[in-house]
Amino acid sequence: MDTAAERSANPLPGCWPARYQLLDGWRGLASFLVLLFHLELLGSGHEAVMLFFVISGYCIAAAADSAQRHQLTFGAFIARRLRRIYPPYFLSVMFFLTTRFAKSWMVGPSGLARFTTWEFLQNLTLTQWLVLTKHPRPNAADNGTLFVAAYWSLNYEEQFYLFMGLCLLFVSRRLGAWIIPAAVTLLLSVLWNWLFDSLRTGFFLDYWLHFSLGCLVFYRLVHGTSRAVRVSIDLTLCAVLLIGFSGLYSPFVSHELIVCSAFAGLLIFLRRWDADLSRITILRPLFWLGTISYSLYLVHQFNVRSAAYIGSIVGGDLAWLRLLATIGAHLGVATIFWYFCERPFLNRPLAQVRRDPELISQPATS
Repeated sequence: MDTAAERSANPLPGCWPARYQLLDGWRGLASFLVLLFHLELLGSGHEAVMLFFVISGYCIAAAADSAQRHQLTFGAFIARRLRRIYPPYFLSVMFFLTTRFAKSWMVGPSGLARFTTWEFLQNLTLTQWLVLTKHPRPNAADNGTLFVAAYWSLNYEEQFYLFMGLCLLFVSRRLGAWIIPAAVTLLLSVLWNWLFDSLRTGFFLDYWLHFSLGCLVFYRLVHGTSRAVRVSIDLTLCAVLLIGFSGLYSPFVSHELIVCSAFAGLLIFLRRWDADLSRITILRPLFWLGTISYSLYLVHQFNVRSAAYIGSIVGGDLAWLRLLATIGAHLGVATIFWYFCERPFLNRPLAQVRRDPELISQPATS
């Protein structure tokens, strides 16, 4: 659908379709930056995760909106979210354990012995974040109970999904009513980040401010028929940006807020050119990376050494060829994992589920 068609289908000012194609490209770019960070080629890994939070905020707001339109129950909404994130996560943990057992058999200690039975259960149930509530750390990725450090952000994501589900449960059935508790909680997160400025507690308020900016972007673009709504959201993004520059928080948190608010503003600015930008051929690899980004996120970090080994065999003495082969190995593993371990759990679009009423209560992706 081209931009003109989008506008004709949405004649009200500021009201666009929920589907924002360019987000797939941004997701692909962010996942690639995280990969390069773990390959020690770039230092932008944390900033890329902040982009993910904003994108996730937009996407979960879209999912909540769709759930309202199709009158899904709280249980059906949560089931869809669990189906989307947990089976691939569980299979990635099994993949990780397999690689550690193989390492133990082939070259020596795998490092698994340091984990207690309780910590194994936490990793299987994605509840590692509970440890940080008693022992906060400056960086959530330093949580010692994590099998894979990169999984720290997924611990927050699952809480974001639960909170949005509760918003749907307790607000009115009016479309977009979830924005009220989401916005109020944004203010609570501002205070929370001030109280725990240099610590990450594992509780969702640590990063709700970052995540909710994506929710605001969705609401502005899809429900922003009122100029007052659009201006209010724009001013909110500006306020978060100013807070980031004000020095009110630690440099680390301030930098996060600057990145998130600036990116949120950029998403609003680029929306009118979404269809045109999405058709640019040179950007197609980013869209493909966006498709497999969750799988790449799940499996790349604990395969860094094995991918580097493959790269050394293929590339030999040529550094550039070793690098390309290493990156190719990561993308190849992620693609295979996506096909067999993520793709089978993609939810059916709700429009299809509505045509099959008995499936409404089943986990079905947005």
